[in-house]
Amino acid sequence: MPRFDYLFTSFGFQMMITYALVASLESLLTAAAIDKLDPFKRQSNFNRELFAKGSGNILSSMLGGLPIIAEVVRSSANVNNGAKTRWANFFHGGFLLVFILFLSQVIHQIPLAALAAMLMVTGYRLASPKEFIKTLKIGKEQLFIFISTIVATLATDLLIGIAVGILVKMIIHIINGVPFKSIFKPFLTINVSADQNLYTIDVAHSAVFSNYIGMKKQLEKLPPGKNVLVDFTGVKLIDHTVMEQINQMARRYEEDGGEFEIIGLENHTALSKHPFATRKFSNKK
Repeated sequence: MPRFDYLFTSFGFQMMITYALVASLESLLTAAAIDKLDPFKRQSNFNRELFAKGSGNILSSMLGGLPIIAEVVRSSANVNNGAKTRWANFFHGGFLLVFILFLSQVIHQIPLAALAAMLMVTGYRLASPKEFIKTLKIGKEQLFIFISTIVATLATDLLIGIAVGILVKMIIHIINGVPFKSIFKPFLTINVSADQNLYTIDVAHSAVFSNYIGMKKQLEKLPPGKNVLVDFTGVKLIDHTVMEQINQMARRYEEDGGEFEIIGLENHTALSKHPFATRKFSNKK
């Protein structure tokens, strides 16, 4: 049974913060990874994901249960075996519940070596050599960030590994000329034509992963079915994350009946041949 006397102690607060951060990060990373594996290119609702995990963990802990997270191995196994809807997760959890309540002895008869082998095979598919090659094709800096995150995670834990990856990426951006003031804050101006059919978004300073959330919020407020121009002429650096996300946003906007065009990349040099490679202002004129 749970020990509620620990709830408002320093140890209790430490555990609550730790599990909240781990569960949130792991679940969001899993959702983002599975979105990329999804053959239908659907987008997860991250707010809904966090609400579900938070509610589930509160109820689980009140009953003395363990914290729950989204897990990339199980989720990728679902996708690889043809799962298409949320019912896959429902049945996954349902079968686990049935086995735990009524067939626990059967679970104990499964050799741990067999379970380990399954996890190793699935893990290898997620981090196979081709994934390193794929990352290298996006850009050398992406491979460096990738390896730094993996090494730090294996040497310490998930939270520190993610923090190291974020820090490495920020350092690389600063070296590439990103102004400090735009690391977390996006600078963009939205201009609307007289007939309110053309929306021109002038982006300034930088468009990088750490300020993209603010940029995304403003872009998602644009009405559907219009002509949208996103102008990166005045941007010193557009990183891989923004290039990938803005192109996905363009595809979704056009699927809803609008037009979405990205301009102003003529004076930027791509750091690799990948279509979503980081682009750095080079003043070619």
